[in-house]
Amino acid sequence: MVNDGHDSNWVYNKIEIQSGQLFHDKKHLQHAVKKWFFMGKKPFKVVIYNPTTYDVKCLSPGCPWRVHGYLPKGENNFLASNIVGHSCKLSETVVKRRNMTAKFVATVMYGEIVKKTCISLFQIMLAISNRASYEISYDMAWRAKQKDANGDRVLRCAFWSFGCMIEAFKHCRPVLCVDGTFLTRLYKGQLLTCIGVDANDKVVPIAFAFVEFENAESWLWFFSLIKRAVVCERPNVCVLHDRHKGIL
Repeated sequence: MVNDGHDSNWVYNKIEIQSGQLFHDKKHLQHAVKKWFFMGKKPFKVVIYNPTTYDVKCLSPGCPWRVHGYLPKGENNFLASNIVGHSCKLSETVVKRRNMTAKFVATVMYGEIVKKTCISLFQIMLAISNRASYEISYDMAWRAKQKDANGDRVLRCAFWSFGCMIEAFKHCRPVLCVDGTFLTRLYKGQLLTCIGVDANDKVVPIAFAFVEFENAESWLWFFSLIKRAVVCERPNVCVLHDRHKGIL
């Protein structure tokens, strides 16, 4: 994965994306594509954008440049493939700011803004100019700083189970039903739930968690906390689920 400055799992020395590179998710792939384009001063447009595919191409007429990324079936990480090189020259391209967004600036400047909350907007504008040779507006610098200052990438997951729920499970049947659902309002992500059943066949809420994605990593984390906080040393507890690929 191309290093985004704060949470990459795969790091390559080159800025260019290479065929076969893995990315934690589509957002990391998008950031890598933008970073590559801004360094080369060659604008691009998105051809395909959906939950499992991200495909972009160069805006210069006749240039075959293309990056195709997709989520392989049964996998959790995006894979870059079909990387075609540029045939256009820098002088033939028109550098536009259509791909420069406040979100991208916030990602690039994340470390500096979080560590130095007093950083001025002019310093952000100058930093982007030095790194990517692009001029951004005062307004865009302000919106980028607000995104990072609000800490919208700090809380990635949260687990909770109240004492009354933990105590209730001691008197329930040794069965746990787990499932995940989408969050559709202001905050996106997944809500993982764990439900028990008492002797009267009544539903008893046991534990909940907010996660970014419903995958093997998030389910393993959720199950480990249920084991530690709720199940403890109770043996032979059966888990019922919907056969989500992250659990299997």
